[in-house]
Amino acid sequence: KLCSLSNLNNYLSYFSSSLVVLNDKILTSGIELRIYGRIRAAAGGYSIKFDLSFKDGGSSLQTKIKANAEQFEGYSIGNSLERGNEDSHRNVFKVRIDQEGTMLETGGVTERKKSIMMNSKHDNSINRIHEVGHTLGLDDNIRTGNTGGLMEYPPERMTRKEANQLGNGSFLPKVE
Repeated sequence: KLCSLSNLNNYLSYFSSSLVVLNDKILTSGIELRIYGRIRAAAGGYSIKFDLSFKDGGSSLQTKIKANAEQFEGYSIGNSLERGNEDSHRNVFKVRIDQEGTMLETGGVTERKKSIMMNSKHDNSINRIHEVGHTLGLDDNIRTGNTGGLMEYPPERMTRKEANQLGNGSFLPKVE
C-alpha cells in the first residue's frame, strides 16, 4: 500500500519531516509488531508484513489523484492521509454526546477504504494504525459484530481473527 500525504493548512498538515516518523516508527514498529506480538502469543508465532510507504502527495486534490493512480496487478493500492479538525471538517469531527452523557470524538475516518482523514486532536499512532486497517480491508467491529482488536473503539492490539482476515482475505493481492 502506498499512502500519500497532503498539506491542507500549515497548522494541520503532515510536513515532509513527518515522513520519516510515519515510515519508520508507525509502520514498522506499529503495525508489524502489534500484529506479531498478539499472534505470536495466540498461535505459536507468525508474522504478517506490509510493504507500506508514505510519500508527500502535495495538495489534497493532488494527493487523491496520485493515490488513485497507484496500481499493483490490477489492485488499487494507493491511499491518501490528511489531517483535519472540528473547524476544518465540522461534520466529521464535531463532538457528540451519547445516551449516557459521555462526550464522543472521532479520531479519524476512512472513506471508501482509501482516503484517511485524521482528527488533529486525536492523531496518534494507534488511531492512525486503526485507519490504515481500513485501507487493508478491515471493518469496524460495530459493523462486523467482533469484539476487541485493532478495529475496536478505542483500538487495541490486532486479534488473531483480524490477522487471519488480512492474510486470507481477497481485499489485497498476496505478494510472496
